[in-house]
Amino acid sequence: MSEPSDDRTASGKAVASLVFAILGITCCPCIGSFVAVMLGLDERSGVGRAGFHLGWIGPLILLGSSLVGWAFLCCCASLGQ
Repeated sequence: MSEPSDDRTASGKAVASLVFAILGITCCPCIGSFVAVMLGLDERSGVGRAGFHLGWIGPLILLGSSLVGWAFLCCCASLGQ
């Protein structure tokens, strides 16, 4: 029996988009996510789409954590008065 062959391969831009998206989530949300979104815009493969969508998660996490931190500081400031 022969194993089924899968001729579909991801392009270099798609893989780079996914790598930068992971970097954007883990260590550099602004730059990594921006590059991931830009590289994943034209990609139609699953890897490219994953990089594009994950690229948006980094800034959303940064924005959400900033809002939570700001709310925490406001609550602490109001309790201190």
